[in-house]
Amino acid sequence: MLQRNFEDLFVGESASIRQTATEEYIQKMAELTGDNNLLHLDEEYAKTSLFGQRIAHGLFCDGMLSTILGTNLPGAGTIYMEKHIQFRAPVFIDDEIETTVAITGIDAEKRIIDLSFKCAKNDAAVVAKGKVRVKMM
Repeated sequence: MLQRNFEDLFVGESASIRQTATEEYIQKMAELTGDNNLLHLDEEYAKTSLFGQRIAHGLFCDGMLSTILGTNLPGAGTIYMEKHIQFRAPVFIDDEIETTVAITGIDAEKRIIDLSFKCAKNDAAVVAKGKVRVKMM
């Protein structure tokens, strides 16, 4: 986890991580959140859905975003203030996703940072994108 100095952050700075939507991750997410939606857990049910197969929870991408914000950019002491996320495509079991966050604005007086983010598959297909506003302590 990075302990960053607010003064060292700059517009355009970015950070990324990669994670795979494994079976284990999906099961743990269902246990932790209570989201037992059959689209996530039941292959036979999911085959009859719009997607034709099981999908990861929306929190998969959201969790990656939170990881970057709290551990890297901006880093330790970051507090969520607001978030807008648009889900554009499903994440399937065993998809590898790269989440990238970039600083788009800094209010030094209030210590508020605006960032954009996107989550994309290996083929560059964007599965989620949005904006987030955080405060750095």
